[in-house]
Amino acid sequence: MFAIYTPAGRTFSGPLERLRRVEKTSYAESTVRVDQMGTDPHTLTENGADGYAISEKAAEQYRTLLPNESQREPVYHAYQIMSPVVRVLLSEWQLRQALEHFDQFPYQVFPIVDSQHQLIGVLSRRELYEYIISSGIPTAKQTQRIADCFLTSDSKVYSVDPVTDIRRITALLVEKNLDALPVVEDTGRIVGIVSRSDILRCATADPPLSLWC
Repeated sequence: MFAIYTPAGRTFSGPLERLRRVEKTSYAESTVRVDQMGTDPHTLTENGADGYAISEKAAEQYRTLLPNESQREPVYHAYQIMSPVVRVLLSEWQLRQALEHFDQFPYQVFPIVDSQHQLIGVLSRRELYEYIISSGIPTAKQTQRIADCFLTSDSKVYSVDPVTDIRRITALLVEKNLDALPVVEDTGRIVGIVSRSDILRCATADPPLSLWC
C-alpha cells in the first residue's frame, strides 16, 4: 500500500496500480487528515526493524489487494528492511537548522513534518544544497523557513505502508526517481524509511531475491 501526503494532509491511499492510474489522470481523492503519534521532533521512532511487529490481519489485507499472480520467491516487506530510526525536519525550522541536521547525520533525505508531526514533505541533501548555492546567502544568514522555501500547495510526498513488498517499493522509487520512501502506518505514524541502500543491502544479503513487480 502506498500513500501521498501534502501540506493539507493525506490525499491518496491504495495499491501501486491504483496510484499509477491516479497519477495518469491527475485525479486526487478528498483530503483525509490523520493523527500522528510521537512527541520527539528529531526522532520519531527508536524501534529496531526486528522489533516492529505487524498483525496477521494487516498482512492478509495486503495480500487481498495484490493482483492474482504466482510469487516466485518469498516476499520481503518494508517493515523488514526499513531504517527504523527516523530523523525528521520540522517545517518551521530555518534553513540553517536543516543544514545542521544534514551535517550531523549521514542521510540523504529527511521527511518534513508539521507541528502535529504530520508528514507533509521530504527534503533531500541535494535540494537543500542547490537552493543555498543558488541563493548566494551565507549559511549563518539562512533564516528562511523550510516550509516557505520547499513546500507549496502542490507539494506532495509518497509514503509506503509497513506491509508492502519491496518489489513494488523498488518500482515506485525507479518510476518517480526517488531516493527513499517514508514508512507510515495507517494512523499516520512514521515508523521508518526505506531507501535505495536498504533495498540493495537486502538484495546483497539474500541474492535469490528477485526485484520484479
